[in-house]
Amino acid sequence: MVRPADGIDLGLWDVPTSALLIPVDTHIHRLAARWGLSSGKNVVETERDLKRLFPEETWGRTHLEIIYFGREYCPALYHDLDACPICSWAASKKRKPCSTSRCRSRA
Repeated sequence: MVRPADGIDLGLWDVPTSALLIPVDTHIHRLAARWGLSSGKNVVETERDLKRLFPEETWGRTHLEIIYFGREYCPALYHDLDACPICSWAASKKRKPCSTSRCRSRA
C-alpha cells in the first residue's frame, strides 16, 4: 500500500505510481484546510478530498503547485491573510477580522 509520504518520495524519482495519488503531508493538509478545500481531520481524509476536487491527470502537478504557492504566499507562521491571493478572499470571517466601516456597521 502506498501512503502519502511514499508518494512524495516516488514523485521525486518520477515514478509513475506517484500519479495515482496526491501526496499530502502536513503542509498540504494545512493549506487545504486554510483554503477550504478539505475539512479532513488527517492527511488521509485530506487526500481523499483533494482527489475529488482535481482531475487525476493533474494530481502530481497539483501537489507541487500547492507546496510552491504555500511557500511563497501562505506560510504557516506570521501569515498575513490580506497578502495571500487565496486567503484574502477564502479566509473565514472567524479568521479574518473585518476592518472596513461597512462591515462594522453590520455587527
